[in-house]
Amino acid sequence: SQLHAVSNMPVLSSTILENGLKSIQFSESPPMPTYLMAWFVSDETFDALYSNTTSGITYSVHGRVDLREQGQYAFDVTPSVIAGLESFTGVTYASSGMSLVGQAAIPDFSAGAMENWGLVTYRESYLMYHPAVSSVLDKQHTLLVIAHELAHQWFGDAVTLDWWSYTWLNEGFARYLQYVIPNKLEPSWMIENQFLTDVFQLSMTADLDSHPLTNPNVTTMDESEDMFDVVTYGKGASILRMFSSILGEDSFKGWLNAYLTRVIEKGRVATPDDLFDALPNASLAEKFRPWTELAGHPVINVSRINGTSLSLSQVKEDLTGSRLPSGLQVPIRVFTWNTSSYQSMDFGSQVDLWLGQETLNVPLNTTSSGWYLINVNSTGYYRVLYDEMNWQSLRYAITRGELPPLVRAQLVSDALNLLKTGYLRPQVALDFAGFLTLEKDLHVWKSALMAFKDIRNHLLEWTDARDALDMFVRDAMDTALTIDFTVIETRHYERVLQMYVAKQVCVYQSKHCTA
Repeated sequence: SQLHAVSNMPVLSSTILENGLKSIQFSESPPMPTYLMAWFVSDETFDALYSNTTSGITYSVHGRVDLREQGQYAFDVTPSVIAGLESFTGVTYASSGMSLVGQAAIPDFSAGAMENWGLVTYRESYLMYHPAVSSVLDKQHTLLVIAHELAHQWFGDAVTLDWWSYTWLNEGFARYLQYVIPNKLEPSWMIENQFLTDVFQLSMTADLDSHPLTNPNVTTMDESEDMFDVVTYGKGASILRMFSSILGEDSFKGWLNAYLTRVIEKGRVATPDDLFDALPNASLAEKFRPWTELAGHPVINVSRINGTSLSLSQVKEDLTGSRLPSGLQVPIRVFTWNTSSYQSMDFGSQVDLWLGQETLNVPLNTTSSGWYLINVNSTGYYRVLYDEMNWQSLRYAITRGELPPLVRAQLVSDALNLLKTGYLRPQVALDFAGFLTLEKDLHVWKSALMAFKDIRNHLLEWTDARDALDMFVRDAMDTALTIDFTVIETRHYERVLQMYVAKQVCVYQSKHCTA
């Protein structure tokens, strides 16, 4: 009778029985998958640390009572995350019949977190935060994990997948929204920028030899577990980000609202057909759907023709050199440079088009020595292989301060990864990466160091080549970086980047290593 219990639903009654035991009855829940049902029983050492009811929703954080202060941040931020998700989807939390948003920090929880509908469970270190014992990276991680699990209350719980072949309908949306919502809540953290390195670039590396997002070959438990990987989460999120860029955020939100509303009305179980049928027109569905049904991603080959036009074609990126067609319709935006208009964030002329399997020629509105760009800000899920003259022009543009950090970060990622996969000659890639000797921005350095790490791992059996690469990176670091890593950066975004780069300078035995 001294124990208490918590579940997905509110307590309906609690009765002490004649034998001294306690009987607790909970309210009936909406229909839900069995894997989302949750409850726990605990004694006085594990209880509700905070609880409050607002607008018909009861928010609570449960954990060890001696860690009460560490649950404050999660309790404070959760209503804002829920409100952000309601605004983004146009579907209120309570409309699905749920009134609890419970979150529990479990001391011995083996998984990172689990999105049980109305009672999310977390590894203790994922939910608890206190500035006296936690880093800024811990705080950011807590917010992102909370946003991920609460996004599942819509994508996975209120609407769940028909089968594990479609795991990306749960995890792709949750990964995408775990960056979108916190980016709106904490704009100074620059979480959208971090998406490019931590999600977009990581997923492209993993996507060279993997499964499609919609995988019809999932039939066993082991195969379903294999779907919970970097591609399902990261590529799923990156594809959704690309779709949002094509549609515009308002139209994208309208699409999600139509999808969720229709599936909830018809029984809450979804397939990709439900998502694509909710698009405003069938032609978009024809372009979007193959991105989820085909494995891999494209490399866009771009070259100048007589200085007056660009020739664009595409192949699938892989490690075999097969250069097979990707089978995708690729959204292309071409930016060219003629003036100093960058200061107004105007990248000069731009062209919007869809690139299929045929080669396209596009008029080039720049001088023969001017640079051009494809996929600014990495909104498209593909890499770009420029002609060698343009790689040189882009490097000169960087030294003149014409390209912002996000563009520089993606360019160096593309160049180094295309070197690794054999699409770009090593001399061209490393000559371009030579701009790093002048690079001060740590976001650009993080992008470069992630790519160098992949190349380094690729060279494990070629020690001479790896040593030469290490020397190249170390010399660039020692020349460019002037930051004192012993001085803790006070701004959140800069501190997160500083923590990453500080670890990497020691890998390359840079003079900046303080370990």
